[in-house]
This record gives sequence, structure tokens and C-alpha cells, in this order.
Amino acid sequence: VHVDQAAVVDEAVAISRHHDAVGAGAVLLVLRDKILPLLATLALRLYEQFEDPAWLEKIYPRLFSFVRCWFSPQHDGDQDGYPEWDHPYQIGLDAIPLFHPWQPGAQGVDPRAVESPSLAAFLYRECRSLAQMAAVVGKNDDLTWLGNICEHLRAQVELNGILTHVHMLIATQKFIRVPPG
Repeated sequence: VHVDQAAVVDEAVAISRHHDAVGAGAVLLVLRDKILPLLATLALRLYEQFEDPAWLEKIYPRLFSFVRCWFSPQHDGDQDGYPEWDHPYQIGLDAIPLFHPWQPGAQGVDPRAVESPSLAAFLYRECRSLAQMAAVVGKNDDLTWLGNICEHLRAQVELNGILTHVHMLIATQKFIRVPPG
């Protein structure tokens, strides 16, 4: 892989040296709180362009841990396999009235209390990318977990797709209508 084009992924993976332990493995906890789940997708695109299996094998374990972190109790509070955002700034949700804490008339809901189809869609794509990488690097044991997560997330996104501009609050099990625009 060309160094300049892979530098973003390599740098992000290197941050895993500053990690917390979750379950049996180390995760990119510091990084996970600051960026969207797109690293595996980016890495797969780079691999498709440069076809460097050694690079893919080097970064795969940390990318897998990065994605699994989203499904830990710290980031999937109710452990239903449908993680929640940690902060509105992760995807620019701070401007949406549902999440905005200071805007007049806004609800200021904590994003950790909301299951968002956008996060599920990002994670679905990441898991599909990881599954393709797992096949290349021979991580067949990971394929079952990734396949199950993909199916669960796809079903959740389809279920919630009919609820345009609506998010389910975990804490109250009520639906709140978010005005368009």
C-alpha cells in the first residue's frame, strides 16, 4: 500500500496503543469516541486498490477490535446489538433539535439514550467490510460474528426505516417526532 494513502488508517490503528481493555481484547476506545465507524471501509478500499495482504493482515485485528468496541456494554447500553452514539459531535447531531442542549425549543436528549438508524447503517457497512477482509486474511472465526451482526443491524435499519425522523428513546420506550429540516 502506498504510504501516503494508507497513512490515515495506519495512524488510526496505531492509536490503539492507548487503549482500554474490553472483554478479551484491546480496543480503539480513544479513537472510537472521536470518529465515525468508517476505518474498515476505508482500509478495504485501499486494499482493493493496492492489494497488499501483509498490510491488511497487520491492521485487521485492531480494526476488528475497533468495531467490536461499539457492541460493548459501554457503547451499547442495553446490549441489544444496536449501539448508541456517545456524543452529538460524533456525527454532527448537535444541530438537530432532538439533541441540541442550548437551542430554544430543543429537547437536548442525550444521544446515549437513542438508537439511531444512521449508526446502525455505518456499523453494517463496517461489518461487511471487515467480513471481506476476514476472508482475505483467513479469520474464518470472525465471519460468523460479523455475519450475525450484519443481519441484525440490517433488520433493525429496515424496521426503523419506516420511522422517518423518529428515534426510539431507550430509557422511556417512547417515540419522539423530530421535525424535518
